Amino acid sequence: YELWKSDGTASGTVMVKDFRVGPLNSDPRALTNANGTLFFTVYVPGIGRELWKSDGTANGTVMVKDLFTGGNSGCTTDDWGIGLAGSGTRIILEARYSLSVGYELWVSDGTAAGTRQIKDIAPGKFSSRPRRFFTRGETIYFAANDGNSGIELFAVPMQTVGGSYLENYGVGCAGSSGKVPAMSGVGIPSLGNAGFNLQIGNGKPGAPCGMLIGPSKAKFPLGNGCNLLVQSVASIAGVTNQAGVAKFALPIPNNPFLTTASIYVSGAVIDPGGKAFNVAAIANGLQIVIGR
Repeated sequence: YELWKSDGTASGTVMVKDFRVGPLNSDPRALTNANGTLFFTVYVPGIGRELWKSDGTANGTVMVKDLFTGGNSGCTTDDWGIGLAGSGTRIILEARYSLSVGYELWVSDGTAAGTRQIKDIAPGKFSSRPRRFFTRGETIYFAANDGNSGIELFAVPMQTVGGSYLENYGVGCAGSSGKVPAMSGVGIPSLGNAGFNLQIGNGKPGAPCGMLIGPSKAKFPLGNGCNLLVQSVASIAGVTNQAGVAKFALPIPNNPFLTTASIYVSGAVIDPGGKAFNVAAIANGLQIVIGR
């Protein structure tokens, strides 16, 4: 068993890399797509099972870090042992670096220097075996065993791993066409990303619109069951194109003070016959967590 890729056709189904040349398996496990970078564990003789990443090419398939040097394995065969740390290119995983410690909670940004242990949940040589990671808002949840309580639900703040995250919340209200505008992010909200954008879709074509920005969620009544979903302190005006889409640039400064900061946004499209006061349609809310 080796690493392959496919575009859904026989001719486009090819091996990416043969880690263990010959008939024996390298057995890639825990394949996890982090915004276009594939992270996984794989066994290589003389190295052990370690953390690797791939861009889909042989030359772009490289080991992230030899966590446990000397031919020992720093990672497990668990298919649930890697998860996304937000919506960017960071992952969270179970790993070890010595026989004197167990498999514990680690984070990686895809570099050796950025791959580090977060916490030793089951101290000493015992393994907490964190796995089945799930991100919700500013928190990553997972299962682990601290050695005292059995396998239970644990959580780690996004701030600890420096992850970026986008999460929809609330329900918008429709315009005259019956469509509800959709607020979304384009790109990763990470420090220094000058190309990050916000987008309103499903709006009335060629209509004035606006994006509302604030520090917290809200629920201000706008009539007909509609609500404004953000405590707005700033706004940006625009116009939808003929497809009913408008984009707004929101460059993220490269300021470490902003790491793990949350921004809340929503949008409105002027639309006579829209449910909000019969003059507008309102988008869902979007929480943006800024990562490294």
